[in-house]
Amino acid sequence: MISKEQLEIILEVFEQYNEELSNNSHGTLFSEQWEVYEYLKMLNTGLLGLDLESAAKKLETENKIYRISRVDNTPMMITCDFVPERLNLEIEDGKIINVTNG
Repeated sequence: MISKEQLEIILEVFEQYNEELSNNSHGTLFSEQWEVYEYLKMLNTGLLGLDLESAAKKLETENKIYRISRVDNTPMMITCDFVPERLNLEIEDGKIINVTNG
């Protein structure tokens, strides 16, 4: 398992690499690279494995917007608007298993 500090360095490298690609007209990250980047960002939230109550307390302390998008593989009714700073939480067996932005 990598530490939070190592994860933050990896994310920083991804962001610099993507910025360098876009500044040099070489495009941006490939979809596979982007998926890895998004997964690493999700890991960096510190929410995976927490129960909903603990996650809610953590997010409220950090003044983050969130919603529950899926519970035990059942999609919840949510709006279709995209809010980049909002976190969508997926819960299975009472634990956070996935976090996405939107």
